[in-house]
Amino acid sequence: MKINKLHIYGFGKWQHKQFNFEQKSFILIQGENEAGKSTLVAFIQYILFGLPAQRRKQYLPKQGGALGGSMEIELPNQQRYTIERVHDRQQGEAVCTDVHGNYLNQAWLTAHLNGINQLLFQKVFVFDVFNLQMHDRVSPEHLGDILLSIGMSGSERIYQTEKKLLQTTQTLFKPNGKKPILNKQLDQLTQKAQQFNQLEATISRYEEERAVKQSKERLLADKHKLITELTTEITELLEAIRVYPEIEVYHLTTEQLNDFSDQLTFPERGEERYRALKADIHLLQSEQVVVKEAVLKTQKELEDIETKLSSVQELAELTAVVSDSKQYEDRNYQLNHLEQSIAECEAKLTEQIELINMDLSHHEWIELKLSYMTKNSWDELTQHSHSLEEQTQVVEQRLEEQKLTESQSVNALAELAKIVLTSERHQANQHERKQLERQHVKQQSGKEQEQVKLVKQNQLYLIAQLVFLSILSIITLVVLQSIVSSGLWWVLLILLLIVVVGYTISQIRFRRKIFNAITDDSQFDTEINHEAMLRIAELDQLLFLHEENYEQYIYTKKQLKQTRIEQLKSQEQLNALEQQKQRLAGLIAEQINQYPFLKAIHVRYWPGLYDEIVKLKMLIQQSQRLVADKQELVNLQLDYNSRLIAVKPLVVEIDSTDYYRIIEAARTYIASQETLAIQQKALQERLSEYEEQLNILAGKLSPYLEERTFLFDRANADEEETFLLTAAQFKKQQELEQKRKAAERFVRYSLTTEQVEQMLKANHSSKAELEVLLKEYQEQLEQVRTEIKNLQQEISDHTAILKQHEESQQLIDVKHDYYYLKDQFEDGAKQWLINQLALKKIEQTKLTFQQSYLPAVLEQASEMFAQLTNQYYQSIFFSSEAQTIQVSKADGQVYSLLELSQGTCDQLFVAIRLAISLWLAKHSSLPFLIDDGFVHFDQKRKELMLQLLNKIKAHHQVIYFSKTKDHLSIPTQFAERIITISSHDFTSVRE
Repeated sequence: MKINKLHIYGFGKWQHKQFNFEQKSFILIQGENEAGKSTLVAFIQYILFGLPAQRRKQYLPKQGGALGGSMEIELPNQQRYTIERVHDRQQGEAVCTDVHGNYLNQAWLTAHLNGINQLLFQKVFVFDVFNLQMHDRVSPEHLGDILLSIGMSGSERIYQTEKKLLQTTQTLFKPNGKKPILNKQLDQLTQKAQQFNQLEATISRYEEERAVKQSKERLLADKHKLITELTTEITELLEAIRVYPEIEVYHLTTEQLNDFSDQLTFPERGEERYRALKADIHLLQSEQVVVKEAVLKTQKELEDIETKLSSVQELAELTAVVSDSKQYEDRNYQLNHLEQSIAECEAKLTEQIELINMDLSHHEWIELKLSYMTKNSWDELTQHSHSLEEQTQVVEQRLEEQKLTESQSVNALAELAKIVLTSERHQANQHERKQLERQHVKQQSGKEQEQVKLVKQNQLYLIAQLVFLSILSIITLVVLQSIVSSGLWWVLLILLLIVVVGYTISQIRFRRKIFNAITDDSQFDTEINHEAMLRIAELDQLLFLHEENYEQYIYTKKQLKQTRIEQLKSQEQLNALEQQKQRLAGLIAEQINQYPFLKAIHVRYWPGLYDEIVKLKMLIQQSQRLVADKQELVNLQLDYNSRLIAVKPLVVEIDSTDYYRIIEAARTYIASQETLAIQQKALQERLSEYEEQLNILAGKLSPYLEERTFLFDRANADEEETFLLTAAQFKKQQELEQKRKAAERFVRYSLTTEQVEQMLKANHSSKAELEVLLKEYQEQLEQVRTEIKNLQQEISDHTAILKQHEESQQLIDVKHDYYYLKDQFEDGAKQWLINQLALKKIEQTKLTFQQSYLPAVLEQASEMFAQLTNQYYQSIFFSSEAQTIQVSKADGQVYSLLELSQGTCDQLFVAIRLAISLWLAKHSSLPFLIDDGFVHFDQKRKELMLQLLNKIKAHHQVIYFSKTKDHLSIPTQFAERIITISSHDFTSVRE
């Protein structure tokens, strides 16, 4: 897999940025610290594997916007795809598309990653200064687990299954346990077996039939087991036939290797190493001749100068006298200054003694023991005394205030007690008020019903009048027609007048009746309601006053209680302060016993007295030091005068006592000797350099000569011609050996251990023999299946007979309990055994991966490690005793990790990881992300590392992140594309 383009929508400090790698295999991304290189590494891992929601929050864009981006990849089949992830889209899942825009799901990406998760990717493909270290991850088990997780899909499920099986097995049974299920069932089964044995005489026939049935069932189980074994044998034979071409390759290469008379011993890359050694040896020997001639010339010049030099002891003494002349003059000045200082110090000392006014000698003042703890004690006593006085005043004032508050609270509580009701009286008033409200509501409801009844009567009366008037109108019309025709119209008028007057009178009487009824009810209700409302108002007033003052009453009681508690606390504080005063008086007495002169001084003045005493002691000590310094300077001046007289004959020929003339002559003589010494030192250094060059050349030449001798010894050759002939034969032998090893690894991976041992023998079975044996196993399989059908029928017959014996209720109960527990125990035991077999099978699978692939990985890592160390170390292997990785040199010396330097350890771990990646290339060729991973490497090691990465890029894309100043160490022939980034802008330059 190769990354072609990156498009960052928003990720940490990166936002709206694109990177084009132009389909290159080695990309250098350079930038200073905080330019975003590590964030870019995290972005690539996020696109490939995603991040949990909680971890995605730390990469949210600083300036807002969506978190995510896309990446264009190119697979080994030259097909290009785009992978896109966005934080809040599809729960952060990857969206993959091909060049035609067809969508591919997350499963497609997982399949092309071949089961590699982010943790495994970081272990193998990500290099930085921290995860390069593998001290705790170089055991065979750890590397084997890595190979298992890479080479076998579903390895995570294997680990989870192993863990679950261990938990289940311990839950089922423990040898000395009581709580596991099988342990409990075994105890219960023992008890039921005792009951079952008591009925043994009754059920002997039943047991015989059951024994026969069980025998048939065991035989049936054996047949099933035989089927399993035959199936396994058939599967193994089919696999052996499939890999038979590789077996033939193995035996053919073995025969060809046997043609060699003996196993040739030849050093790795021996011919190439010999030719390089030959050229280097000739060059170093020429340099030796030139350096030896220069040594002889320099030795002659050095002998001429040494004859002119004085002895080292005389010159050293003269130089010391001259160098001390300035100190001699300074000491004269210091003596004058000391005499003045002594006089001033004596004056101050006299003044300080008069100030303290205590009759003590200088020796007594010096012997007076006053430490820093004494000053602290006097300060603390003074401060404590002052603090106790202030605290006592504060506590007494607070006690008076609390007493006043208590009196006020008692008075307020008495006033509130007159207003607040008791709980019984309060409940009685509330009950009475509710009763009055219910009566009022009931009366209102009855009154409304009566009024509705009167209204309905009025409506019925009006309907009846309407019907009456309608009939009367019809009659009137009929009569009117007859009267008009007869001429008696005045009679009609009288009748109408009578009807109208009668109707009016009846209406007035009816309405007056209704009004009187309503008025009587209203007056009665008003009288009753007035008394009830007065009582309700009185109760509301009492309840209102209670509710309004109850909280104040409770608060006042609490405040009174709190005040009395605080009063007790204040009294206790006052008593405690008195006790502290008594302890303080005892401490002051102790100080007076120790220093009697303090008795006449109040404790508040002790700190100032301490400072004055310390000042006096310092003045006494200063006076004594000045006197001692003066005597020391006088002694030094006398000693210097004697030294000057001793060296005068060396530099002054005439008898002179002039100090300055002697010193000047000595300086001139020393200068001339220093010039000669400089020339001597230069020649000696030059001679040392020549000798060092000779040693270096000899040291350089020695390994080459030793290496040449080693190459000849390893090849059993005594001259160049024999060595080169052996090299050609060894190369052919190695090619055959590698071909045989590849065939053997394939066979061992495909077949079982027994098959491998059998098929790799010289007298192994032929392919035709394997096919005949396969046919025989298949025929046996069919025969066993027929026998199983017959056994199943016989077991059914015995089961029917057993049912006839199961008539007794006691037998049924005992038998049911016993066999139910037994079946449960057998099922549990089978499950426990299955789990144990599964654990063994998983362990065997992991061991197979370690034994099959780990040697090949270490062999490849050894080759890379030898290249990185310039053939200084030859091989990497696991020590069975130390259980860790060790390395060996060409001479056979073995070193552990702790004996290697940091740079060599880094080279070792890089070689192992690169070897894993080359093995992984068969499954997935993901890119390498190197974030300043080789900062511990020196220039030579880094060049070797880059040469190796240049070879790796044929299988894996390499993206190298580095600081700007470090990119120059990467040759331009390695970096196919260089990209420069910064925190403000990024540019790209193609080289």
